Amino acid sequence: MAYRYKFTPLAVADIDEALNYIAGNLSNPTAADNLYRNLAAEIEDICDRPYSFPDCSHYLIDDESVRHTVVGNYVLIFEVSQNEKLIKFLRFLYGGMDIQHQQITS
Repeated sequence: MAYRYKFTPLAVADIDEALNYIAGNLSNPTAADNLYRNLAAEIEDICDRPYSFPDCSHYLIDDESVRHTVVGNYVLIFEVSQNEKLIKFLRFLYGGMDIQHQQITS
């Protein structure tokens, strides 16, 4: 991986909530496991080539270092620090929610 990464507390809570909801409330641990695996693969891709993912400037935040990708029904929002070679995962939000009105950073 070209970049290191870390998660904000909000991102960790989002991921835990999504996986617990799918596994518990929807009684589908297989789907939760698949989402986790897809998320892990996407994180690896992001760390290898973060600038190949679109920024969020048109709908969320006017900062080209903040980017996103879709993982299943979720949007993974991350920030790229070129100087530190660091990816900071900010949020993992359900795509059906009003993302524009969600807190992005902690």
